[in-house]
Amino acid sequence: MSAVDPPWKELEARLQRGEFDEEGLADAVDRAGLAEEAGAPARLIDYLSAAWNLLRQDPGVALARARIAEAVAERLDAAPVLRAELSRRRSAAHFVRGETRASGEAARRGLALLSADVAREDPFVAESRSALLSLLANASLADGRREEALVALEEAIALARRHSLRGHLGIALTGLGNARLAAGAPTAAAPYYEEALELARERSDPGAVAVNLGNLGLVHQAHGRLRAAEDAFEEALGQARRAGDRQGEASLEANLGALLLERGALEAAQRRLEASLRLSRTLGDARTATAALVRLASVLRERGALPEASRALDAAGRTRAEGAPADDASLLSARGELCLARREASAAGRCFARALEAARAAHDPRGECSALLGIGRARLAEDDLAEALAALDAARTLADEVEEVALAAEIETARADALARRG
Repeated sequence: MSAVDPPWKELEARLQRGEFDEEGLADAVDRAGLAEEAGAPARLIDYLSAAWNLLRQDPGVALARARIAEAVAERLDAAPVLRAELSRRRSAAHFVRGETRASGEAARRGLALLSADVAREDPFVAESRSALLSLLANASLADGRREEALVALEEAIALARRHSLRGHLGIALTGLGNARLAAGAPTAAAPYYEEALELARERSDPGAVAVNLGNLGLVHQAHGRLRAAEDAFEEALGQARRAGDRQGEASLEANLGALLLERGALEAAQRRLEASLRLSRTLGDARTATAALVRLASVLRERGALPEASRALDAAGRTRAEGAPADDASLLSARGELCLARREASAAGRCFARALEAARAAHDPRGECSALLGIGRARLAEDDLAEALAALDAARTLADEVEEVALAAEIETARADALARRG
């Protein structure tokens, strides 16, 4: 069996066009006789290896191959460890494409095949289980299930330390940093990223170096250290390109665009965000594409191009991945900002109120803080000073709790305006 075998390639193409559900794929595998052709189950890994290397360059191919291999493995009644490995690869491909719910489901399927007791004693099982736990944690964080993520990461780190799996330890430490950052604690997140970065440099792994440098850039940005953040993002972008990590490249371009927007460099921000959007669309990465479109809408709004900003937000709404409440919150807040720019204060207030609900559902304190600021500004535009100050006071308290320096400055500006009007 080779990676260019026509029956497999035809199925790959049809899967990428969305022609099969799981039952339809199983039937297609049977009709093509792929289980018989596969022979020994171990050859499934050979078939997948090229796609695994291309995971962040062509995640659509990686996902199609993982789905085909899962169906064949089921027909062959392959060993649980092999089937868990295939679930791991499918989970990773879904995650790179921004399909966090599907990524979590695949990770749970894989974990159900691997005993936690066996993993404590068997290094091979431990490696697979640790990787699946980190994938589950990433998906759970993206979907707002932080407690599930923390439980998974605790076990992943314990397994990695027990069996000296330094690569998997770095991945789990990054996940723990992500959990702290998502909870609005960038100072607490930084040591995990720094330890993971040190491990990545020891292993000469440019992809992991890029991930952790980028995350440290987000920590700098949250603390208002914009020059340090830009340097970290730029270095991370170079490492991602060195690793051939196109998904990481798209994400870092979006981060640089957001940073340049914060600094008021609108033309440069637009270039970065358009580059991120082109690449993420090529990869089928819905999450990064949505983030780029929302930020691009902000750039266009700041430049006075309100119809173009509205179209960008409409595109973001069509692009967003299912089951991503944090994406909903950012999109709704962006719609609120656009309404304010149009002097539609009442409509803006409704958008920000919905954004607040979505941010709370996602356990996203930064999104919550941003929505409260928006509510305050909308009430201020309606001359409802008491409601404006109540929202802004709540936003300021939360901004201090989650170390959001830039947001705190915006809130103080709005509060000063409200207090001046009140006299």
